[in-house]
Amino acid sequence: MSPLEKNLRFFLGTYIGNSSLLFPYNYKREQNQKKIIRESSDLCVEGFQRSGNSFFVMLFRRKNKDVNLAHHMHSAIQVIKAVERKIPVIVMIRRPEDAVASLLTWDDKLTIGVALYAYRSFYNKLRDYRSQIIIAPFSEVTTDIGDIIRRVNQRYGTDFVPPDFTEEQLTKIRTHVASRQKNQLASPLPNEEKAQRNAIHKEKIMRHWSYRSTLAVHDDFLEKS
Repeated sequence: MSPLEKNLRFFLGTYIGNSSLLFPYNYKREQNQKKIIRESSDLCVEGFQRSGNSFFVMLFRRKNKDVNLAHHMHSAIQVIKAVERKIPVIVMIRRPEDAVASLLTWDDKLTIGVALYAYRSFYNKLRDYRSQIIIAPFSEVTTDIGDIIRRVNQRYGTDFVPPDFTEEQLTKIRTHVASRQKNQLASPLPNEEKAQRNAIHKEKIMRHWSYRSTLAVHDDFLEKS
């Protein structure tokens, strides 16, 4: 796929995912059937790409295998539908320069402008829903998922099992995941190769003309949550 095709596809996917009119199209795609929001969903976990989504789901699943989880659509409408159906929602958020740098490391065909637009589109769409969801900053997602789940249980009256692990258990999990990951740039865990690529992208992102407005979206989303 050419860079032009990739960016157009990513842009359209963002637009569809954040459009109440077009979102139903996602129900027709086979690849979405196990992750799209439904009346039977027990929990919705969403966030912009590379914001800890895979890491969170991986650990949550280890303690809550039978939970019907809506996740990884990277769609604001998925979140809104969960709120409307009174389904518990967690929305993860990471600083844009870090999330977008990781996204570009994963797929360097994407442009900075398109990626930053997608970031702003996702969180701006959810501004009016902040008081009705659990917001999980990336720093918390990567250090204390158990506390996030305890907040969910307290707020929604649910009984999900907090995925609390000892450092020894986490080390074993990380080692297992790393051993099965063929492409280190796509890994949900940090590694040296990713860090080097991320640093290069991050410098360019922070010089982009739309970076400051994107960072303002991040700060506003957290400040008034």
